[in-house]
Amino acid sequence: MTNDLPPALVLVSILLFSSPSVVGSNHFDDPIIIAVDLDNGIVTDQDIFVSGYVENEDLPSSIWWHLSDSEGRVEHGTLTGELFELDRLSSRPRWGFEFTIEARGAMPCACNLHIFAQDSVSDPIEVIRSIFFHEGAHSLPTTVYIESPTEDSWASSTLQIEGHSFSMGDSVPTLLAKIVQSTPSVQCSERESSLILDSVGDSAIILPVDAVWGSFVSEIDVSGYDDGWHDIFVFSSNEDVAGYSEACVSVRVDNTPPDVTIGGPSSAIEGSGNLLFDGSETDDAHWGRDGINYIWTIRRPSHTGSIPIEVLSGHDLRSYSFSTDYSGEFELSLTAIDLAGNSETSMIHFTIENLAPVIRLEIDGRAVFDGDTVYLQKSSAIEFDATSSSDTDNDISSLRCVWKINNIPIYEGRYREMPWPEGVGDQYALTLEVSDDDRETSVLTVIISDADPSSPIPPSMVILLCSTAFLIFAVFKRRLTATKDIQIPKWT
Repeated sequence: MTNDLPPALVLVSILLFSSPSVVGSNHFDDPIIIAVDLDNGIVTDQDIFVSGYVENEDLPSSIWWHLSDSEGRVEHGTLTGELFELDRLSSRPRWGFEFTIEARGAMPCACNLHIFAQDSVSDPIEVIRSIFFHEGAHSLPTTVYIESPTEDSWASSTLQIEGHSFSMGDSVPTLLAKIVQSTPSVQCSERESSLILDSVGDSAIILPVDAVWGSFVSEIDVSGYDDGWHDIFVFSSNEDVAGYSEACVSVRVDNTPPDVTIGGPSSAIEGSGNLLFDGSETDDAHWGRDGINYIWTIRRPSHTGSIPIEVLSGHDLRSYSFSTDYSGEFELSLTAIDLAGNSETSMIHFTIENLAPVIRLEIDGRAVFDGDTVYLQKSSAIEFDATSSSDTDNDISSLRCVWKINNIPIYEGRYREMPWPEGVGDQYALTLEVSDDDRETSVLTVIISDADPSSPIPPSMVILLCSTAFLIFAVFKRRLTATKDIQIPKWT
């Protein structure tokens, strides 16, 4: 079944997924920030001086740039060895950079300037600016670039696309977007964009462009696309100039939630060890099992609802172990969230059966058992000891011992020394009830009889004496008969 995640769980998941990576043990590694002192969409016939800075915990391992148009790369350079540290104006160090783009090497060009920075633990960060190197009366085509999504992003149901497009004149660029299914080996750069544009037709998605800032933001419906790789082409054109410019990014579309499977026992005995539940068969259809985040939630149902006992999550948490120390009915749910944010939940119920306590009773240091008769002196104090009674580890400390005489409760505790009860004759029934915190109870009853010498002989003793006397009489009589047989004279 498919369940929408509760808001609280969604928030937890977002925090888990978006938390920055830990570096060392004392701080987080936030993404690199690149700042560029250059307006977007400028038109010039002069060299351009570009300055800016990168901000990061550590000196970036590499920083570089390239200038490109629709035909490919025009100019490029490396800045790694030319960085200089700036006075600290923020919580992180900053390193400045400067370089010049020569107009004569680029002109004429409707170009995008790409600046990249990378450290040793993350993917490159990129910023882009559009530049028109122009002279004379001839107009240049538009520029366009996509800022989001980035390469290898995920999309489910909808996809938000953002970027910028500029033109030299006063007219606003016209943008068409096209989504085309692709494969990891055949993506944007491997395609003939003119064929894609010619096939757009009525299926093109028109993206609005801000006339002042050149920005565009649009949400595209991808719910009708099969799971897999897709290329998003954005074509930009200007009614005043022939031709077009283009930008493309490859994304992964995943519209199918994971298929969640839980394997495990439906019942167990209290104290029998840990129960193991397996979610490794959970699968995300086209995209497989890599990248799935597993959220295990164990609850204990009650009359007020299900109470969460524990919540665990992780990308490698494909199994869950639960102790049988506590008895009761439980429900275990597994929520799987794929990299596109689709989620699916499966739930199973299981029971841990409670074990009754084991009664161990000693009277005056001697072990007795249910149904025994114990003979004691009325005149002596009697020690009743149930401290050796046992239960599972989680229940042993909560055992409750209730003592009854002739079914009347008289005492609670594991040990008691007491005299013969007043108002009770020569015999009474002693009952011990031992219960745990789950109200599971074991009962033991023994008969306590007076063993005072002055008291009448117990019936059992009378039977034993009579049996002994009869046995002695029978043996004696048999011997006497044998002797007489020997003295009988023989016939002659």
